[in-house]
Amino acid sequence: MQHVRPSNDPALRLKSLSDQPIRTSPKDIIVTVLRYWKGLCAWIFICVAIAAFYLHITPPEFYASSNVILEPRTSFANSQGVDPGLIQSNLDNSQVESQIQIVKSEQVLRYVFDVLKLKDDPEFVGKAAVPPATGQDAARQDAAAFSAFSNRVSVRRIGQSLVLEIGFQSHSATRAASIANSVTAAFIRDQIEAKALSMQRNSEWLQGRINEIKTQEAASEEGVRSGVLPNIQFSASDARIITSAIEPLRKSYPQTTLILILAFALALLTGLGAISIRHSLDRRIRNKRHIYREFGLPCISVVPWAKEGKGRAGFRDFLALSASEGGSVTPFAESLRAARTSIMGTKSISVPHLVGIVSCLPNEGKSTIASNLAHLFAASGRHTLLIDGDLRHFELTRNFAPDAQSSLGNILNSKNSRQATVSRVPIVSELDFIPSVNAGQPADVNQFVDSTAMQTLFGKLKSYEYVIMDLPAMSVSSDVKAIAPLLNSIVLVIEAGRTTIDDISEGLEILQQVNVKVLGTILNKVPERDLPALLPKQYSASAWRGWRLFRRFA
Repeated sequence: MQHVRPSNDPALRLKSLSDQPIRTSPKDIIVTVLRYWKGLCAWIFICVAIAAFYLHITPPEFYASSNVILEPRTSFANSQGVDPGLIQSNLDNSQVESQIQIVKSEQVLRYVFDVLKLKDDPEFVGKAAVPPATGQDAARQDAAAFSAFSNRVSVRRIGQSLVLEIGFQSHSATRAASIANSVTAAFIRDQIEAKALSMQRNSEWLQGRINEIKTQEAASEEGVRSGVLPNIQFSASDARIITSAIEPLRKSYPQTTLILILAFALALLTGLGAISIRHSLDRRIRNKRHIYREFGLPCISVVPWAKEGKGRAGFRDFLALSASEGGSVTPFAESLRAARTSIMGTKSISVPHLVGIVSCLPNEGKSTIASNLAHLFAASGRHTLLIDGDLRHFELTRNFAPDAQSSLGNILNSKNSRQATVSRVPIVSELDFIPSVNAGQPADVNQFVDSTAMQTLFGKLKSYEYVIMDLPAMSVSSDVKAIAPLLNSIVLVIEAGRTTIDDISEGLEILQQVNVKVLGTILNKVPERDLPALLPKQYSASAWRGWRLFRRFA
């Protein structure tokens, strides 16, 4: 729907405001997040709870590793015409990559797997697995168990050094260290066997050398079986153990702290993203800058949400005294005083000054605004009249004149409106009230406001300086079309967080059809969390403390 900007009213031509780009300040961001803080906290709690549940049901795994240093032979280092350092470097790089593949080879790992008899281990075949008898099922189970075992073995080069880290991950810390040492011992054994075979092929060994190699081979085999590396130097191997695997003190997976931090960060980012999307798609009016941007309408006041008293008597006192009572410096009272000042600044030459208070939707608080404004005008010494013009939802009449015998309805139902009279109910000094219906009279949906009858009524009110008329909501009644042209100005009440851009557009279309002057808007029922961003800057700290005190004891 195209937004309507009444072109006949200079007060609405706020080019300096409406044409300015809307910038989101840090305060606006904080207010938006606080608006959805409960949902955000709930989402963070759910994500962290899911992460905690995952940590609870996931078996812990421990990682242990041993370090071996490669000692490649430098038989080519004396080659003529070649830099020995360069040859050593090239051989080192290629040898390291080769040794990594040897450690991960099936020959080395299969030896450990068979010596430790891991093919029936529940950690590799699953707890529910039943050892098959013979045949292809046994072969498949053995292959699956060996694959699970191999996947837990890790080999990596530490930086650019010749040191290899051989590690193993297991559900048991003791077993992780034991198998890591077994794999390391199997790698040393493979190195020794390769050297022995090389010597046998070239017949380059002595009997003492053979015995030494056999002793080292036996020691490496014992290391495979026991998972403990003996304190022996394997001179026949091209690798030397520098650190054996020890039992880790804490689990390596899942990482509790990391997962909880990631869950919290993910929840926070996704929650803020959802808030941002919802905020961008939200068409409800929440602050006065929205009104400037969409319609160019001035917001003459931002009224905080205030609680009514208990029962009918409490509600009546709230309507009558919450803003006009002496010494009241609450944000609610100060915001209505700001609206009163704006209305008084546009006083017309004609007497009385007729002001209509209207809203797009019912229950937006227009009756409360109209009543408190009338009391404020009267408190400032202006002779004021309050008219309940809502013939369907006459809340003011129920509270201020429940026993009225004469009302606005008498004039509307009279065949001769010029001779019809209506009594005025005094409320406080300088303030009178005209109810909408007589006592005990139900709402008449067929009753309509006659512009001629209303014009006659307004002509009889010359003794008043201000006439405040509570008009029906435009979404439920068309009476505004008949009354609005007779008024000097209209004030549109908008409920923050409820009234949408579309609602206001439809209401402005109705007002534009009758060529009425819209003085401005009052943003009503602003939540307490939005007050720091929306209240005028002139509110003092004492006013804010007074408002918090009012919220606490009201």
